[in-house]
Amino acid sequence: MRLARLVTIVLLMPLLAAGIGCTRHPADTAKLNTELRQAAGKGDIPSIRRLLRQGARIDARDEGGSTAVAIAADFGHRDAVKLLLEKGADPVAGGVSGEGALIEAAQIGYTTKIALILERGVDLKAKNEALFTLADSAPAVLQVISAPGPVQPQPKLEWPDIDYAKSVGLLLDHGANIEARNDEDATPLMWAAEHGQTEVVRALLERGADVEARDKYGYTALIGAACECAVVDMPETFESMKLLLAKGAKINAKDKVGRTALMSAASAGRTENMRLLLDHEADVDLKDSDGNTALLVSAGAGPYSSAGAVYTANPVRLLLERGANIQARNKDGDTALILAASTGGYEDAATVSLLLARGADIRARNKHGQTALDLALKHHRSETVPLLRKAMAINIH
Repeated sequence: MRLARLVTIVLLMPLLAAGIGCTRHPADTAKLNTELRQAAGKGDIPSIRRLLRQGARIDARDEGGSTAVAIAADFGHRDAVKLLLEKGADPVAGGVSGEGALIEAAQIGYTTKIALILERGVDLKAKNEALFTLADSAPAVLQVISAPGPVQPQPKLEWPDIDYAKSVGLLLDHGANIEARNDEDATPLMWAAEHGQTEVVRALLERGADVEARDKYGYTALIGAACECAVVDMPETFESMKLLLAKGAKINAKDKVGRTALMSAASAGRTENMRLLLDHEADVDLKDSDGNTALLVSAGAGPYSSAGAVYTANPVRLLLERGANIQARNKDGDTALILAASTGGYEDAATVSLLLARGADIRARNKHGQTALDLALKHHRSETVPLLRKAMAINIH
């Protein structure tokens, strides 16, 4: 009898150690689940095995909805992902399989996760869509804030595996079309350039993307980038423009309404983009289909573009310094002064003052017989009217 009881106890010990046959407190399970996700984020294989043996739920989610598989993939731990999947983790819940998984990974640029999804098989449409997603998704910015006082040794931090350029390469290696077109008939290169995604632009150019491809508006990548106005608070496009120019982008190419990259930059008040183009010999006095030069476009710009407020004084000053014709007229007979006085934005008075100081004709009339003063009065430009009246009085005398 004693021997039988001893055998029973010995046989039960492994079961008790594994937590079988007993009820685990919910708080204990939650702690194990948290530790499992933490181990997955570090790629700690021994801890993952141990925590699963102790009863951690393999597909338990954190407050953001991420499972252990998702976290392991986000941080680039392939072996941890493989182990968790072998142990029965749901690949769809973990974001490494299923409809929309590739696009979701591309929104952040999770390189290992993108690779894992591609290896499991994705159709061409999803690959192309992911390429465009990389092209217009702002790169993640991770900021580490140190406490005041002496610098203390910091533990090694785990960083998400995010590499936009490498992700582009993975998609192309798995058959994504580098010259695919979206609803705007833009290519991935054009889309990335317009959205200021410099690393994506560089990666696509290195793989041979067509720098002169055009969308349905006739924009090239350079024209789209010059405006820097795809979305509010987007990254700067200056470095992307430099890459395009280094690849031989045509500086004076025109869109379907005759606008060049210089005019595109002028329309949004992008002074540094304009300077870059002028330094690469952009023609300062080319005209669009309405007869507008970059100076006319700049003087009449504002007060808003799709990306925010437009300022005109510095762009106008730059164009004049580079030899723009101050008396140029469009098809309506408008001069830069007339446009600044009538349609200028936040800096209409400063722009008018600048043009007057540089010799703009105060008495010039457009095809409707209107002077700059006439239009300033009509549009109630309270700061501009006194400037024009003073200039008119001086001109009379």
